[in-house]
Amino acid sequence: MGEINTCPFCSGAPTLAAKSPVEGPTPWRVSCPKCWAAGPASTTEAEAISSWNRRAAVAELVEAGKFLLDRLVDHEVRMTSDADAREWNGHVTPAMARFRSLLSRHQAGPGKGGGG
Repeated sequence: MGEINTCPFCSGAPTLAAKSPVEGPTPWRVSCPKCWAAGPASTTEAEAISSWNRRAAVAELVEAGKFLLDRLVDHEVRMTSDADAREWNGHVTPAMARFRSLLSRHQAGPGKGGGG
């Protein structure tokens, strides 16, 4: 059985637990007792841990994306030519808007149409 990464939402220590048989055929789930985030129900312990750990990787990606957005906004403020502005508005601004939208959906958190 692999190591379980910390909770990507609150840095809590998640636990692996078996659901009761009444809850269905997928008995294993990793969840965080601190913020109640939970990974998907899985048929094996290893699958439950792997699914949880992928979620943590997504949270790290979100943090990196926020950092990049901040740097792009800094660059946008320093543009000096009309050509820079046209290029920015045609390509970078729409990409930033799409990325912000994806971030906001992910940050909605568990059970809120976002990360889980």
